[in-house]
This record gives sequence, C-alpha cells and structure tokens, in this order.
Amino acid sequence: MDVGYDPGISGEVEPHWVTDGFAGRQQKDVSVIQFYNTLGEHLHTLKGPGKAPLSVAWEGNGLRLALGVAQYIYFANIRHNYKWGYFSGTVVYTFRKPEKLEHCLVFWSTTDGEKHAKAVKNLLHVTACRDLALLAAEVDDNPGEYVLLLCNALGTPLESKYINMEPRFVAISHTHVVAASNSAIFIWHYRTASRLAVSELTHLSRKGWEGQERLIHVDELPAEVLDGAAVDFSIAARETNDKICSVGVSNQRLIVGRESGSMQYYSLPGVSLDGSVLHGSKPEHLAFNCTSTKFSVVDNMGFLNLYELDVHSGAEAAVVATQLELQRKDVWHLVWAEDNPDLFAVMEKTRMYIFRGVEPEEPIQSSAHICRFTEMTVKSVLMDEVMQDPENPSIQDHLLDLDIKSLRDTRSLLKSVGLKDTCQFIEDNPHPRLWYVWEIYVCTRTNETHFWRAK
Repeated sequence: MDVGYDPGISGEVEPHWVTDGFAGRQQKDVSVIQFYNTLGEHLHTLKGPGKAPLSVAWEGNGLRLALGVAQYIYFANIRHNYKWGYFSGTVVYTFRKPEKLEHCLVFWSTTDGEKHAKAVKNLLHVTACRDLALLAAEVDDNPGEYVLLLCNALGTPLESKYINMEPRFVAISHTHVVAASNSAIFIWHYRTASRLAVSELTHLSRKGWEGQERLIHVDELPAEVLDGAAVDFSIAARETNDKICSVGVSNQRLIVGRESGSMQYYSLPGVSLDGSVLHGSKPEHLAFNCTSTKFSVVDNMGFLNLYELDVHSGAEAAVVATQLELQRKDVWHLVWAEDNPDLFAVMEKTRMYIFRGVEPEEPIQSSAHICRFTEMTVKSVLMDEVMQDPENPSIQDHLLDLDIKSLRDTRSLLKSVGLKDTCQFIEDNPHPRLWYVWEIYVCTRTNETHFWRAK
C-alpha cells in the first residue's frame, strides 16, 4: 500500500487488522477509510461510497476489503506496495518466511525462469533501472548506518555506498541514485565496472574511484562542493517543518515532493535548484518521461496529474513547471515509455490505460504491475499472484506482454485494408515499431514488386 498522510481528518476510528497493518473507518460527511501499518504510520486514504461504512472486513489474503454501507456490500481491491523492481530482463522482489528474520530476495530471470535467492537483513527498499537493482538496508552490526547497494541480474553486488541517515525514500536512474530522509537528499552519481572502458578500468584499479556524492538540505540552496570533499551527514540531522514524502530522478533531473504539496526540481549532475511548484495534495509517486521534459505526480488519494517543464531563456533563465490538462483517479502505478516522451502506461483499478499525450487509448483489463514500456509493448508481472507462492514464480502464468492499440491496429489493417491505407495510418501515428511491422509485412509478400514507403 502507498504512503499517505491526511492530518485534517478526525473522528471515531474502528480498527480492522490485516497481516501488515489495519484499516480504520471515519464517521464524516463522506466515507473515508484510513490505512496504517503496524508502527502506526499512515499509509493511504480511501474515499468510499455513502456517508460512513457500518463495518469493514479484510479478505484472508489481504488483497480485498469489504465495506458494509447501508444495505449494500462494496469490495475494494488493495494494491500492496511490494518491494520489487524490473531490470535487464529480471524481476527482483522480496518476501518474508515466518521462521526467518531476514528478507528473502529473489532475482527471477524472465527469459529462462532461473532464480537466484539471497538472504538480506534489515532490508528497507528495492527498486531498479535498466541493468541495475538498488537495495537499501540498515547495517546489522552498526545501528544508524545504512547501505545503498547496486546489484546485477544475478544478485551480485557491484557497488555500495554507506550513509549515516535513514533512506526513507529512494530512486535510481541510469546515472544517479537518490536517497532521502525527512529533511535531506543524498545524490550519488555512480559508475560501475560494466560501464567503464578497459583503459578506465586499468587506471581506476590503481587509483580507485568514488562516484560523485552530494548531500543537500531540502530547505536550503545546494552549496558548491570541492572535489574530494567528504559528505557532511550532520546536515541530515537538521529538521524541517515540511518533510520530504517522495523523490523521482532521471539522468538530467531530480524532483523532491514535500508533505505540503510543494515539489522542488533540480538539474543534474550539478544539483542546482531550478524551481518549485505547489501541487494541491501530497505527492506520493514522482516520475520523469524519457527526455526529462515532463513528470507525473500520483498523490496519496490516487489522483494523477502531469506537469511539463519549460526552459525560459533570456537574461534570467528559468525552468517553469506547467500543469497539463489531465487528471485521473484511482491510479496505483505508472510507467513512462522509454522511447517516446508522450507515451505512458497507467494502472487504474483493474484496467490499464495507454496515454499518448493526454489522450487515452481503450483500456485493457489487467491487474498486473508494469515492468517496462518500450517499442509499443508493455511488459508486466502479476505480483499479487507471484507473492501467493513467491518461491515458485511462473513465466507462463505470471508474465504478460501487452501491445498497445496502435500496434494492434497496424497489424489488423495490414490484413484487412492493404498497404496504402496502413501507411497513412502509421504516418498519422508515427513510431519506428509501426514502420518495422509494416516493412516486415511487405518483405514477406513475395508478389509485392514495390514499396509504398522507401526507407
């Protein structure tokens, strides 16, 4: 379940426990269900039908909630915030065995089904990007010290970084790792051996190499740092009245969400503050598109909004965030396309929507978590089903590859209306994958003597 906080709601609360938290109902003018974990931390707010539910009950596996309202019974699907990620054709996820204190971390190859399991103590976060997984954990024999660990698809550690602050929120891009406490942001511009040339490896094997690191306080402008200067983690001990609640990062930008709804965006790798924008609610999930020109915001109520970053040139250059004309509700997952800055996939309840700009395609029935969106195909995994038997994931049963509508339509048009009309359709909906499908179809037709489109 997602993290959220709404201090303005009060009233009579009747708790109902599930294995990892409870739901309490609020008696107000509208039906509001509040979710908490076992530490009393607020996780999510759900608006329900009617004025107030008379009763609340969990399904045994914790995936659904039944609400008794007047003479009706409503059911709510619960989307758990699993510790998982997808990278390099591998799904990495974690689960707990009742007889063990450690987390069991599984690296599951989606190509051949091979699994590599690791035992990790005090694991806090799991996420991934491209060819690396990021793990964040507390050091077992040194409380108060934490480690950020980069692993490959076999679970082999490649790089690590020890920090003296609790990483409550983490994110990773192709070039940067970000970890944030309530008041400070640690930025690690990393490099791994797999990304270095042979000449660089020879040089670094003698000299050693430390990735560039920065630590900034969320209330202060980033200060210039001398090369080789040690990170001063005492900055993280300084409190703030507006805590960090989310982070997002790309190769070029960093964005930090705060509980007031304010969002601060920085340019990378120099870590300079470009500006801020006030959102109407608490941002929980922040993500950039592939060109870092737009970012998505999903708040603690499940509402989705988009912002576009405009660079204003002149005597005083500025980067301005403009909210786009789009709002969706009941959103629990979003992934931007890797090869098109206007395409993204959104999960709403039990439906997947593909957006081109602010216009959605027809929804696809699905409850899967999105792994990757590229070449007009969305790869996703049924994490709820995987977690029912986490030691035995199945490629056939738990993985899905869904083609978006324009790709499906192209294939259908090639069979029904011919090359010329299909070519016009592709020109109206341009994408390299569509032209590839078109040209493969032409090449397989032995009686075809010419191309409608030469390339």
